[in-house]
Amino acid sequence: AIAGLLPRVIKRFKARFPAVAILLEMRSEATVRRWTSVGYCDIGYVSSTGESPNVHADKLYQLPGVVVLPAKHRLAAKSKISLEDLRGEPFISLSAVDRTRRLIDEAFERAGVNRHLSIETPYSMTLCALVAQGMGVSITNPLSMLDAPPGLVFRELNTAIPFFGFTVLPTDKVPSALATVFMEMAREVMLEEEWRERLPG
Repeated sequence: AIAGLLPRVIKRFKARFPAVAILLEMRSEATVRRWTSVGYCDIGYVSSTGESPNVHADKLYQLPGVVVLPAKHRLAAKSKISLEDLRGEPFISLSAVDRTRRLIDEAFERAGVNRHLSIETPYSMTLCALVAQGMGVSITNPLSMLDAPPGLVFRELNTAIPFFGFTVLPTDKVPSALATVFMEMAREVMLEEEWRERLPG
């Protein structure tokens, strides 16, 4: 879901540094950490810290997960949704290696609620697109709301399931001045009220 935030950061950065070229790559978190550790990229953004050597991670955000539904779903009329409400629903999951996926699975297990696990995807953007096609429901990072396709509603979840974002940097390299500015802009965008006003609840 950080993919929804980064275009806003890049827009702000390019307004200040129009001549600076940016390469934005979307890869698995293991690849992001590996590329960062060897200096292929200046900054990495991931949802979990992992165990990669030669990198360190700084927390960028911690946000409460939200339920994403097709706009015409039977639960769309509710302002707050429980895990019990999702019993038996076709559920679109993050990949099994995702830390947050494990938190979600554990929450359902503790609540004794069974879902129909129908599709897995590593990316929140794809997850939301599948929900918009009526393929199921899910619990997602609220940053997914930033660029969600039409036909979706997001609702507050009454169980706290945190979604994290981390900035990943190599341990043996000092960030450049430009990389430092980019990271500062990412923190500024995270703190702005414009998108936070759209959070359910």
